[in-house]
Amino acid sequence: MISRRLSSATLLAGIIAAIIAPARAVAQAPQASDATTSSNRAITASARAGVEYDNNALRQAGDDVAADMLTRYLVSVDATMRRGDHLVLVTFGQGGKLFLRERDADTLLTQLALGWRRRLARRFDAGLSFDLKDRTERTSLQDYNRGGAGVDARFSFWRVTLGAGAGWRYFVYKPNPAAGSVGPSAGANLRLALSPTWSAGLQYQWLQRRFDAPKLARQEGGGSAGETILTFEEETDRLDLFHAINASLSWRGPALLDLAYTFSINESNSYGQNLSRHNVRASVTAPLPLDFFTSARIDLQRTRYEDPIFIDANFQIDEDNRNAATLSLGHPLGRAWEIELRYSYYTQEFGAGDDYARQTLMLGVGYTHEGLQNEN
Repeated sequence: MISRRLSSATLLAGIIAAIIAPARAVAQAPQASDATTSSNRAITASARAGVEYDNNALRQAGDDVAADMLTRYLVSVDATMRRGDHLVLVTFGQGGKLFLRERDADTLLTQLALGWRRRLARRFDAGLSFDLKDRTERTSLQDYNRGGAGVDARFSFWRVTLGAGAGWRYFVYKPNPAAGSVGPSAGANLRLALSPTWSAGLQYQWLQRRFDAPKLARQEGGGSAGETILTFEEETDRLDLFHAINASLSWRGPALLDLAYTFSINESNSYGQNLSRHNVRASVTAPLPLDFFTSARIDLQRTRYEDPIFIDANFQIDEDNRNAATLSLGHPLGRAWEIELRYSYYTQEFGAGDDYARQTLMLGVGYTHEGLQNEN
């Protein structure tokens, strides 16, 4: 029950996070059953709506920010269909933010993920995945379109699951198409069940990003001592290599606890785009008296930029490059409804120069329908 409430209470935050990886629904698909003739279909549909206060509606740095009230909504459908050794997954979400006065900040968000898996042996399965995420703003400030396709395989033995995959990713930054990129991706992961309640994971991701923009080069001299001259090399495209290593630890008992650390680097042939980043994330969800439940999450980030400038939109959309804290309190209303009060605070990451702060307070209500059909 706690797990289902956590999923619906945090779905909106999760769908807004930008991720450079295959769809989570596909990556976390359950192993196929030993049965070869039975089949089942499961559908979870939810709808959420709420009113929110945002003290920085346009997500601007500095002190000159505008506060506003808004309404937000989210509808989502998660469907799985298993027949024998085959498993099909479909995830769709569509949400929006509509502001009272700052209409330029109105936003629509759409996400789609498709996956197919097949068991090839008792402990071995493989799959294909496709994902798409689109953010559209009334005034194009930070909106984008991103997605990709991939293939992966998993092997399980004892308490260990090993996986590896490869694919292709793209990113379109609508305010500046030259900041968009395409390229191949690859990754590997390990999951270890330490006990019935504890599990640990280790994941590596690699992404090559080629831009439809020339390389920016740095030259010394040409004027006063120590002067730096920047020039575009029109014959050479900008090319980045992105690496990320993630270690995680989870506990599933009377409460839910997740801890994760991510180290990532971006290596570019273009001046001003190299960085290294540390991210620590912790979240907990626990029941309270009188059927209340609470969820808390904190993200702390430290980034080192090697050069004085950094203009890569891939790392500056949404709240992905911020320190953040979220606290929510929820209560069920019958079997399918629930109400939630959520507070979020965002501030500039450690290592960045510009001041940034944003606070939101939302009161929302949600409905969840779960259906399961078995066939023999």
